[in-house]
Amino acid sequence: MLSSNSGPSYEDETTWRSRGRLPHLERQDAIYFITFRLAGSLPKHVLLDIKAAKRNEDAIDEFLDSGHGECWLKDERIAALTVNTIKHWSGSRYLLHAWCVMPNHVHVVLGPNRSLAEVLHSWKSYIAHEANRMLSRTGDFWQREYYDHIIRNDEELHRDIEYTINNPVKAGLCENSDEWEWSGVGDMYAGETPALR
Repeated sequence: MLSSNSGPSYEDETTWRSRGRLPHLERQDAIYFITFRLAGSLPKHVLLDIKAAKRNEDAIDEFLDSGHGECWLKDERIAALTVNTIKHWSGSRYLLHAWCVMPNHVHVVLGPNRSLAEVLHSWKSYIAHEANRMLSRTGDFWQREYYDHIIRNDEELHRDIEYTINNPVKAGLCENSDEWEWSGVGDMYAGETPALR
């Protein structure tokens, strides 16, 4: 866990990178809240409307939760593929705190022990290849960019885990997070799970 004063300092190795429009700050030993989404799940005109109205990240979340665009992750085969891929390297390439696969996007809380970009590229590339094969389709599967946020303390960590596992409830997909098959928390929370939910 993090304490309010723990975590990397600004003197630690920090990397800024960008593959497009979103800048990404990476720090050694950081824990991240990440959202990545399917291609076409947030059309450019909607994003521009949200920005023009000076609405915040919540407006983007609301739009994604309403299930617009292709919702390939509703397919149980693709949802299972995504969960299994995310969980596969937990404990070796990253410490997985929580995950949730929604119909058109994915939330993950994790602490990578390698480049976050490398972890996301590995997931997205493998899932896209396999999902396109399963769906008998070609073309972009994921939106190129992803959202990431460095978690700074235990309060943020708890809030982001809660948000992640309760996203299906907020979106009206189930009444209780325990009903959603495609979300969970890391092994380190065994015994704590009811408190988190």
